Amino acid sequence: MLPVTDPILVIGAEGFIGRHLVRSLIASSQPVIAWSRREGAGGVIGAGPLVERIDCEAPEAADLGPALGRVRAVVHLDRKSTRLN
Repeated sequence: MLPVTDPILVIGAEGFIGRHLVRSLIASSQPVIAWSRREGAGGVIGAGPLVERIDCEAPEAADLGPALGRVRAVVHLDRKSTRLN
């Protein structure tokens, strides 16, 4: 199997399901962009070479643009939805 270098974007990474998903992806050596509304709550999912953190409120379509161009999948687990207009 070839190594995977494109991350998976997890929106709601600090929530109940999100933190378990992120931990599982990291345990499988999958790079993750962890998007969370809980600024500074890095203790929940931790940090490391496979995790890139983005802390901000529920993302707007314009906020997602730079991240979407770099990922191979998006998992949206935030309770707020994102308007893409």
